[in-house]
Amino acid sequence: MSRQAIDLKTLAAGLHIVDVEALIYFAEDRAKAFKADRLKTNQLRNFYSAILQIRQAFEIQQEFTKDIKTMLVLLKPKLAFAAGRQQAVRRNFKPFMDAAIEGVLNAPDTVDKTKDSSETRTGKTIALENYFALIESVVAYHKFYE
Repeated sequence: MSRQAIDLKTLAAGLHIVDVEALIYFAEDRAKAFKADRLKTNQLRNFYSAILQIRQAFEIQQEFTKDIKTMLVLLKPKLAFAAGRQQAVRRNFKPFMDAAIEGVLNAPDTVDKTKDSSETRTGKTIALENYFALIESVVAYHKFYE
């Protein structure tokens, strides 16, 4: 069985439609690239810490809210600042993170009923859950390949 190929364009199109298994393989590939770029663990952890705050807000709200969207969008200037300071962030990490953020923002607000007729999660909710899985996987694989 062949797995779904993921690239930055696919990621940005919408994280709600990406197969989770393919997402994990993609995370491993990206972590290897970040290691090759010599992306520092503390730089990755800084962004992961901000993403954990978003996750906490999501767990409380149980839906994709305007506040969560704001927190997610505000990662972009933080990425730009880090990219200006460190070539390793600029090379692969910033484009990856920008695409992943866009993948959440580009997901539909409508309820996705394709898998289960009782499904009540919106495309944005699914995309955000996939975003968390993607970032957590990148952090784990980055640590693994140290």
